[in-house]
Amino acid sequence: MLPVKWCAALCYPSPTRGCCIKRLTELRLLGVLELLEEGSARIGDALVIGKGTSAIAIKAVYCDGSVVLAKVRRLDSRRDSLLGEAAALAIANSVGVGPRLIACSRNVLVREYVKGVPFAEFALRNCGELLREVFTNLVLQLAALDSVGLVHNELARFEDHVLVEESSLRPMIIDFESATLNRSRSNVTQLLSFLMKKGGAAQTLRECLGISLPAETLRGILREYKSERNIGKLLVELGLCAR
Repeated sequence: MLPVKWCAALCYPSPTRGCCIKRLTELRLLGVLELLEEGSARIGDALVIGKGTSAIAIKAVYCDGSVVLAKVRRLDSRRDSLLGEAAALAIANSVGVGPRLIACSRNVLVREYVKGVPFAEFALRNCGELLREVFTNLVLQLAALDSVGLVHNELARFEDHVLVEESSLRPMIIDFESATLNRSRSNVTQLLSFLMKKGGAAQTLRECLGISLPAETLRGILREYKSERNIGKLLVELGLCAR
């Protein structure tokens, strides 16, 4: 039995008894057995993993005993369904990207739980070769998304949408709620455009990655990639891969 204390989170920001019953039923039908208190955000009497603009993220136990993440649509979300995000995540999964989609309904998305740290935090602690390996893996994943025309659309702030798994050190791209199909745009160029910013986190990341190319050279490399979609050539030109 899922406790009533979760109603504030499941029907945020305007919980009612009727909404709570519907959301609890929806969770059960999708195979969620239990909600777990964990995270830095508190809603009502419960701790949650995150409170986004369109959904609340809650750690949970699935019917096979595995730990999963349940994203529950906020009542005031501008999105009327989580099915679009689920469809985008399924496409990403088809090329080996993103947490595994498990189940979805209009108001609840259940996916693999990723135990990891935000990319920005990982980068601060791992300046050098290890960071280069993780960053290169991330670029390859973005190229895989480019190959199927799926654009994440929020990678201008990629540090908020990439976790690094603690066990495998594999970067995991999350939050596909804004993703669209558009082959004329590129996830790789969105991410690497960040490197051209002056000062701050961008400069620190360039230094940790050992990328010392002038901004104009970087722009040329990105234009060439967008035209040719040759990820191997791009990695070589950035110095992230041997010739």
